[in-house]
Amino acid sequence: MKPHLLSVKNLSIDFDTSDGIIRVVDSVEFNLNAGECIGIVGESGSGKSMTSLALLRLIPGPHGKISTGSIELDGKDINQIPVQEMRSIRGKEIAMVFQEPMSSLNPVMTIGDQIEEALLLHESLEKNARKQRVIEILSLVGIPNPIERLGSFPHEFSGGMRQRVMIAMALSCNPKILVADEPTTALDVTIQAQVLDLLKNLRKQFNTAIILISHDFGVISDIADRVFVMYCGRIVESATIDTIFSSPAHPYTEGLLKSIPSKNNLGRLYQIPGQVPSPSERGKGCDFFDRCTKQMPKCSQSKPNLEIIHGTHAVACFAVNTQA
Repeated sequence: MKPHLLSVKNLSIDFDTSDGIIRVVDSVEFNLNAGECIGIVGESGSGKSMTSLALLRLIPGPHGKISTGSIELDGKDINQIPVQEMRSIRGKEIAMVFQEPMSSLNPVMTIGDQIEEALLLHESLEKNARKQRVIEILSLVGIPNPIERLGSFPHEFSGGMRQRVMIAMALSCNPKILVADEPTTALDVTIQAQVLDLLKNLRKQFNTAIILISHDFGVISDIADRVFVMYCGRIVESATIDTIFSSPAHPYTEGLLKSIPSKNNLGRLYQIPGQVPSPSERGKGCDFFDRCTKQMPKCSQSKPNLEIIHGTHAVACFAVNTQA
């Protein structure tokens, strides 16, 4: 059996705060194969972005740290390697497209220079070859007139074009894995579709594995093969994208899907009651207990484990697993 390209096992992330040690990601596990796209979905505060930062060892210190688990890339635990070696992997083997393209791009450096930085760090190319590579990658992500735009600054691009530049920077060294954290946030629907089409084409052309982080099931469904639903730092459901839409099992997943606008739902959109508890408010029971429509007495006493209910469909819910 071919080994996974990326294997995350028992990943937990803690922060040392004035309220004590707070766990923001709890025992997360998933695998990723070459050329595959997985989606990680959930509300703000569910631990999606912190999980993605851990994959590149970018947890903000000194207060934050990976407290347990391993992150194996091609069989090597990147959580255990020296910092210098990690710098050679970050951008070359695994790259990231961050949420806010305007704040992630340097406003006083040209687009060409910013993309060339990664090539200087990871590739042994002469200056003319680097310039040509920058032009090629800008053309690849759909930037018109790439030669003329080399000297442009971020403020001279629209939001959608800045997002394309961010993707170009991430892809400049042909990484095996692209982590895209909310790549369509704050973009209009037309530009969202263009960015997702770009990611799909890049995956098809280069066999790039993609981890797509989003709060939007519509975005996830357009590109992902499998989806992991996160709530309060834990994975509460995982399945193929078709299974999630046809047979959602966890009450939280059901609530997220019911809140998606559709042509058959022209009235007031469904809203999951209550709010996501902050990390310091989480107790010993299921974190979704106060908002759940299927709550049982033991839900308030302990957290359910993620268990297989059918095939590769896994759910962390006492109500569901008791019936399975």
